[in-house]
Amino acid sequence: MNKVVVGRIVNTCGLKGEVKVINSSDFAKDRYKKNNILTVCNENGLNKELTVASCRENNKFFYLKFKEITSIEEAELLKDSELVIDGDSLKKINDDTFYYFELLNMTVVYDNREIGIISEVSDNGAQDLIRVKGDSLNVLIPFVDAFIEKVETDNKKIYLKNLEGLLWK
Repeated sequence: MNKVVVGRIVNTCGLKGEVKVINSSDFAKDRYKKNNILTVCNENGLNKELTVASCRENNKFFYLKFKEITSIEEAELLKDSELVIDGDSLKKINDDTFYYFELLNMTVVYDNREIGIISEVSDNGAQDLIRVKGDSLNVLIPFVDAFIEKVETDNKKIYLKNLEGLLWK
């Protein structure tokens, strides 16, 4: 199974087993729909399928309730776990559109030199943003045609353009 991380459980919420999730998925509302099945994995060997009972969004966090989790004690065991889905179940999208996980860890090239890697992809409402981290660089860049020259998924490289003013040399 090709696993894709769609979120991370960072805390519990309330006494009935609801969990607080940092989303790392595009199409978050689709991922966390009622009756969807997510796999919860962590470094302690937890690998369990759970069914979404409900989902609400508040301040850039998602709060999920799973049918199988009924108490805060059970939810506590899920903290610091990743939520994953089967990557083979993802819908085919256009050639010029990318899932967030496809962009993560890509090498970023600007002005014929590698300036860093993509460490995060997020949606700020107006457009998607990529966080590029390098030796002395940590910057958010809009993922729009004005700044993206081309994306090579096979080579794991993304080429940027027109960054005058966004980056320093």
